[in-house]
Amino acid sequence: MLNRTLKYTLAFTTAIPCMTASATTLTVNTDGTADYQHIQDAVDAASDGDIIAVADGTTYTDTDGDGWVVEIPSRLNVTINPDVEDGMFQIDGDDSAGGFNYRFSGVSLEGVTFVDCTAEDGGGIYLLADDVETFELANCIFESCHAIGAAAKGGALCIQGASTSAPINATVTNCQFSGCSSESSGGAIFANYSTLLIDNAEFTGCSAKKGSAVHSRGVSIEINNSIFADNEWTNTSGSVVIMYNGVESSEISNCQFSSNKPASSSLDGQLIERRYGDFVLNNCSFTDNVDLKRGCIFLRDLDLTDTATISDCSFSGNTTLNAYSTSCILAETGVNLTLSSTQMCDHEANTEISGSYTDGGSLNLGQWCCPGDIDEDGDIDADDLVICIAGWDSGLGSDDREDLDRDESITVVDVLTLLNSWGPCS
Repeated sequence: MLNRTLKYTLAFTTAIPCMTASATTLTVNTDGTADYQHIQDAVDAASDGDIIAVADGTTYTDTDGDGWVVEIPSRLNVTINPDVEDGMFQIDGDDSAGGFNYRFSGVSLEGVTFVDCTAEDGGGIYLLADDVETFELANCIFESCHAIGAAAKGGALCIQGASTSAPINATVTNCQFSGCSSESSGGAIFANYSTLLIDNAEFTGCSAKKGSAVHSRGVSIEINNSIFADNEWTNTSGSVVIMYNGVESSEISNCQFSSNKPASSSLDGQLIERRYGDFVLNNCSFTDNVDLKRGCIFLRDLDLTDTATISDCSFSGNTTLNAYSTSCILAETGVNLTLSSTQMCDHEANTEISGSYTDGGSLNLGQWCCPGDIDEDGDIDADDLVICIAGWDSGLGSDDREDLDRDESITVVDVLTLLNSWGPCS
């Protein structure tokens, strides 16, 4: 998954780093062979412009008991990186401490594994800005990082910008988030007052009340080439991804959402909620997500000038248990939605879309994903034909798979459709 073409560095700067020939290199190794045995000791001794080279494969914990493995003083301009190219070092919070706590002007962080990091906000990384800032995170792994407390935010990463006019410009690339959680918002990532770009990321087994994987309350959010699987929400307002208050625009492209669900059968919710701003969903798949009261996509009518565009997407096998629910898309009255080149199949009939939309063409709605595969064994053969004929003119419901055209009866049309599709499912 991780694309390790980038040089692994961790940089903290007051702007874009500009190292000079006078910069001092401070080395860190737990075995006593370097200048310092802990990253924090090197940070405490560093001056602006210094480089901290951390031994590859080493692990660092909270040795002073202040609740963080590493705290960076405000405005300190240093670069921290593994001592070898393509190296990685580990931050272990031991379920009692957060990873990095930093008030910053610009951060670039690469090639770090965060394990069992725990804090009230930002179990792995807590970032706080007071002006327009930049944050870059690449090639990092977060395992079992948690935000705890009634108002906790960001199990792995909490990004706190200054305001909508002074946001953090944040980029998260080639990262993995597994088993991360928040007792409130953003099981993996919480971003407030930010422009957030997520590319080539994996979110698995994460949980929160709001935004099991990502909760954005920023200026804009863009998510590309990412996987969201087996994440859970723990409240009725939960979802895997939320585009929340004040967002000007949100875009999700080339992503996969599969087997996301509520933590218990008494809860419901939706995968993606758009409350404000223009929304674009392109070339994404939604498969086997469970118990969706408001569908995979919930578009709220809070600004009638905003638009929503969904294209080249597929929805299959998403389950809704509420008779008044929708399994795929809920667009409130007044939402300007255009839907095109999209397939919705293997759902309960007439529950896939709720609300009005403009048909942009090439829609395949209310169908079976593999028409004729009545026994769902991956191909259309004699076994399926026998089942189909056995139900001839029986007046079955539109959700019976032998009713291929979903007209609530088995006729010659269904048999011919089955024969024309004979063979393996494509």
